[in-house]
Amino acid sequence: MKRCERVLNTYQKMADKESDVSRLIIATDYEKLKHFLLNISSHEAETDFEDARIYEYLKNWGEKLPVWAGGGISIEYFTSLIIYDIFANEYAGMTPFCFLDKKDGVIFSKLDRNNVPELLLQIKRFFKKFVDFDFSFQEYNGVSDLIASRIASIKNCYFAENDLFLQNLLDNFQDSVSQVSFISYLKQRFMAKIHGDVDIVYPVKPPKETGAWRKDRFSREVTLPIIQGVSEKELKFYHETTFILEQYAIENALGVKESDIVIDAGGFVGDTALYFAQKCGKSGKVYSFEPIPRIVEIANRNIALNNFEGIVEMIPYALSDKRGEFEFLDLASGSRATGGAQGEAHGNVVKVASIPLDEFIESRKISRVDFIKSDLEGWDQDFLKGAARTIKTFKPQCGLTLYHKPDDIVEIPRFLLQTVPDYKFWFRSETEPVLFASPA
Repeated sequence: MKRCERVLNTYQKMADKESDVSRLIIATDYEKLKHFLLNISSHEAETDFEDARIYEYLKNWGEKLPVWAGGGISIEYFTSLIIYDIFANEYAGMTPFCFLDKKDGVIFSKLDRNNVPELLLQIKRFFKKFVDFDFSFQEYNGVSDLIASRIASIKNCYFAENDLFLQNLLDNFQDSVSQVSFISYLKQRFMAKIHGDVDIVYPVKPPKETGAWRKDRFSREVTLPIIQGVSEKELKFYHETTFILEQYAIENALGVKESDIVIDAGGFVGDTALYFAQKCGKSGKVYSFEPIPRIVEIANRNIALNNFEGIVEMIPYALSDKRGEFEFLDLASGSRATGGAQGEAHGNVVKVASIPLDEFIESRKISRVDFIKSDLEGWDQDFLKGAARTIKTFKPQCGLTLYHKPDDIVEIPRFLLQTVPDYKFWFRSETEPVLFASPA
């Protein structure tokens, strides 16, 4: 279901541009197709193996149609999107190429675009089997070439340039859940590129293999802190991701413990700082870095409301590779550095000071760092460069988000290995893609 939502959202965001789906013109009886989608479950028993994949796509779309149809999306546009979604998925599978499914490497077969007309007929025959109406593809005007070029870009980026590193990273992961989660995340990035020409994907769908674990986590009793300054939807998200699913810990393997010194890079309203404070207790310390003054005030209120004043210290700086001053867009949880012109267009621009973590650690004479968390909206690589001495000296455990920039997935683990060659890795994507590192 999330894949359908993601595909639709991609095209909504591209409303000012020519979207791929506009190239695939479909003439059909939309009301009959709408009826078919809304009642698709009744056809499941009739679906043979050959049509199983197409049926699954339609089932997902059909379950969402009542919500979207009521939101003002035309059935014509929606139908075109469904057909394009089926076409893109089937075309990607037709190439064929495997997605790191085997340890012995990645295999891309030669693209065969001559089968596109037959693929369109296959989709048409599927509809005809269940509903008494016909439709025609008036043109597909280069869609297959477009998808092929995106598959080629995936090959170049992930495999021609980084295949050995990615394979070694997979081999470095310390449990099978990390491997399954990472492969699932890669697949989602590949399909996001094929569908919408986007290089990162968010939100991320967790792998089905961890479903029982998530169910168990939600059944446990958890102490949820008071968090003000966010919407009810955001509060629910932070409670679930940070405190219930514990996205910055690997159960029975690594995470913040009693008396730890923690660096919380990207503090926002204090949600993760409160989680770390619960774990490290009064004998520990959390330094939480948040550059936006308005948000720092909210975070300090939340710290006081939960009686963690002596444990958490909010540091009103942006973490980077050098001292300086940046213009930040105050976009709450999505605040990020920006250029002046872009900032003026959005409004809510604030100037903030930056500091390298190495300099902060040395100026405070902090004798150890046990855990580093980073979620910096695309600033993570710059932060790590400014934390190299700290990481090399103390070899802290790390929990670093791995999705803000397209090359984070390669450059962040590569930096960690260059800095501490004996780091071992874990990966989770239950809420956000997070890379964990711990010294051997």
